[in-house]
Amino acid sequence: MRRALAQALTVIQKAESDIQSLMASAVEERAYEDLSQLARMAEQLSAIESTLDGSGGDSKTAADRSVVEQEASESVPVDESQGLSSKPSTTEFKKKAASKRGRKEASAGRKSRAKRSKYPCFKRDGDALVKIGYSQTKGSTYEHRSPKGAIDTIVTRVIQISNQDKRPFSAEALSGRGSHDGEGQILSYQLYLCLAWLKSLGLMRQHGRKGYSVVAPDSMEADVEKAWSDLA
Repeated sequence: MRRALAQALTVIQKAESDIQSLMASAVEERAYEDLSQLARMAEQLSAIESTLDGSGGDSKTAADRSVVEQEASESVPVDESQGLSSKPSTTEFKKKAASKRGRKEASAGRKSRAKRSKYPCFKRDGDALVKIGYSQTKGSTYEHRSPKGAIDTIVTRVIQISNQDKRPFSAEALSGRGSHDGEGQILSYQLYLCLAWLKSLGLMRQHGRKGYSVVAPDSMEADVEKAWSDLA
C-alpha cells in the first residue's frame, strides 16, 4: 500500500473510533436518532476502510478523475490577451464563498473541540461515580451516575474476561451481568460510564471495532480502588 493510502487508512480508522465513542455518548444521552445516523456514518467509514485496506493501488475512479479534471479546467486563469473577459466566473464566486464558509466552520470547530477536550471528566459523589460529559447536539454538559456496586461488578467481569482470553472483547460481553436495574442486567449507561472512566485512568484500551483490552489485569482491582479513593 502506498504511503498516502496508508495514512488515509489511519485517518479513517481514527474517525471510525471517534464515531464509536460518540455512539456510546449518544446511548448515555438517550439520543437514539443521533445514534442511528452515527451508525450509518460508521458503516460508511468501515466500507471506505475495507476499500483502502484491500486496494493497494489507485483509489480514484474514472468519475473521480473527471471531476478533478473539470475543476482544474475551471480554475485556469483567463487569458486577457485573447480578448476573453476577466470577470470572475460563477464557479470562482462559489469557490470563494465556500472557502469563507470553510474558514468560519473551521474556527467554530476549533473552539468546539477545545471545549469538548475538557470532557469527559469524573468525580465522586458519596457512593456514586459521576461522569460529566459534553453533548455536541445540545451544546451543554450532562451528568450520569453509577453506584459503586455497579462499578465493582463491571470491573470484576472485565478481569474475568481478560484472564480467560487476552484478545480484545466487546462491551456486549460485559452486559447481562449484575443486578443493578432490578432485572439482572447492568444498565448500558452504567457500563459505558465505567468503561470511559477505566480508559481515562489508562487501565483499559479501546481497539476500534475489535473492542477493549485490560492493561494490567493482575493489578486492576487494586488500581481501581486507589483511583476511587483519589476521586474528589
